[in-house]
Amino acid sequence: MSSLYVVGTPIGNLEDITLRAIRILTEVDLIVCEDKRITSRLLNKYNIKTSMTSYNNYNKLSKVPYILSELEQKDIALVSDAGLPCINDPGQELVASAIDLGHKIVPIPGVSSVTTAVSISGMIFDQWVFVGFFPKQKSKRMELIDSIINDKKVTVLLESPHRLQSCLKFLLDNLGDRKITVCREMTKLYEDIFRGKISEAIDNFNNPKGEFIILIEAFISDDIRKKTSESDVLKILKDIDVSKLKTKEIVDIVFNETGVSKKNIYKMWLDLSKGKK
Repeated sequence: MSSLYVVGTPIGNLEDITLRAIRILTEVDLIVCEDKRITSRLLNKYNIKTSMTSYNNYNKLSKVPYILSELEQKDIALVSDAGLPCINDPGQELVASAIDLGHKIVPIPGVSSVTTAVSISGMIFDQWVFVGFFPKQKSKRMELIDSIINDKKVTVLLESPHRLQSCLKFLLDNLGDRKITVCREMTKLYEDIFRGKISEAIDNFNNPKGEFIILIEAFISDDIRKKTSESDVLKILKDIDVSKLKTKEIVDIVFNETGVSKKNIYKMWLDLSKGKK
């Protein structure tokens, strides 16, 4: 039975491809790719003449039956525009369907922008978690914040240039000024790697371009931030001498002591000020 090869391709620099990947792309009968215009640049560089068919987020559901019919008689390579297929790129439905039909799935490892960013972050950690693109909806953003605010794993996420500033400001408001690493255009001519605090990153990326990978410092166990109940937050609020403090300063103090989201602290402070607590 024919095989489906899942092939890693360069994330920028076309020289970042394995000899095995070049051989497989040359030998298979068909290459399934996101955008034929982008993949053709790679094929032209290595004089690969294999025919291509598109498979992307816009046509993936309708294209699967055709690709599976081709797979009955042909060996096929699945690639994405950059990096590894199926990781924030199309491919999962095709691979799952091919497995169900009994085809052999052959991994051809290659570069991943996520693992590349993790390797050069400069952070010291045992575990990390990849969450994909930063959510657009505020409710989903808060769900993500709640899941990572006390997490001892480094969080890795993706963001587009036009939403980078709002993403960083949201992280600053809800996680505090943690250390982050921001990677842009990795392995390309204008590669840019930033390491510092979130507030510094906001100032650094005034006119962002390219796709960004952000690594967020893990919660540090010996930090003064701790998982805290609502009653604990209220006790801290009541004990603070507020006579010379602005509301923002009060919220910051409680956030630094508890790790509770600033939104929740602010609401509790307003309720307390109105005599509801």
